[in-house]
Amino acid sequence: FYATPLTDINGNAFEDYDNNGSTGNPSMSAARKDTDGDGVSDFWEFALYTNFKDPLDKPDLNSQSTFINNPLLTNGSLLSNLSRINAASRLVSDVNITATQGL
Repeated sequence: FYATPLTDINGNAFEDYDNNGSTGNPSMSAARKDTDGDGVSDFWEFALYTNFKDPLDKPDLNSQSTFINNPLLTNGSLLSNLSRINAASRLVSDVNITATQGL
């Protein structure tokens, strides 16, 4: 028996939770992180201005009112909210912000 490096289904290295620079692995973006373990990604916690470190403060992603006519999801507010994410510059280049325009 010997240790085999773990990889994802495509044979790539698993993402590290944070970009520590020492492993060479990609770091997990806020779109996939769930810092407080409440089942809502940090991306949506930032977008909807809830506390990403408090599992009791989370948006109701099952309610249409969370998304329909929500002023937090207008372009200006959304960009401002998402700019608070640690790796915001990388996230904004990866995510089409205007895709939420119709929500």
